[in-house]
Amino acid sequence: MPVDLDAAAEGKSQFDLVKVERGHLSDAALAVFVGQSKRTPENYQKPHAEAEAKYETIVNVVQKNPNRAALAYSPADVRSLSKQGKFAVVISFLNAFPLGKNLSQIDTWYDRGVRIFGFNHAGNNDWADSSRPVSGFGDKQDEIGGLSDLGKQAVAKLNEKGILIDVSQLSTKALYETLSLTKAPVAATHSAVRGIVDNTRNLSDEELQAIAKNGGVVQIVAFSVLTERQSAYSNRTRRYA
Repeated sequence: MPVDLDAAAEGKSQFDLVKVERGHLSDAALAVFVGQSKRTPENYQKPHAEAEAKYETIVNVVQKNPNRAALAYSPADVRSLSKQGKFAVVISFLNAFPLGKNLSQIDTWYDRGVRIFGFNHAGNNDWADSSRPVSGFGDKQDEIGGLSDLGKQAVAKLNEKGILIDVSQLSTKALYETLSLTKAPVAATHSAVRGIVDNTRNLSDEELQAIAKNGGVVQIVAFSVLTERQSAYSNRTRRYA
């Protein structure tokens, strides 16, 4: 989402309220997303500023269009706004890197409206191992061994605040550790099935079953271009339906 987004007008970006209304979309999670980089003191400043800019962009969607959209802080808000004919915006936070090593930042972002939290993206950080470690950042496979002590504390904090934990992009060890610690269901908000596309960011059958046992949900990503294997799978699914 571009930081200079004019949500009231249709533009070249993937999101604006014109597209939302044309697609009859009632609500969506808009992410304060900052990509990973090397974990150096100087690199912690830039992602913090970028997170602030992304947050302001999301808030501006509703502040500049109060008759068309509003922030939702709970499931009840989503349902209420839908009845009012307003687009409900749920704020998510993807990649803990901008938070440095400060657990109290979760409280800060909760107060600012964040209700979904994902530990990482492509690259390990101080909170958890990623399913896609980046050698250029100095990452090693399973270098933490799942969640760090900070990440474990964060699971408890997120449960306490009522923030939904997003397990997409976690390493397998970090995913299982999160499931063992959390007192609430989780969600994988942007994952796919590794049995169809063998990519480390996708979820194995065992991981899918573990999330189901937790009572969580998995949102399957839809792509406009299918691989040959995906196309064959889709055809088989249609035949058996």
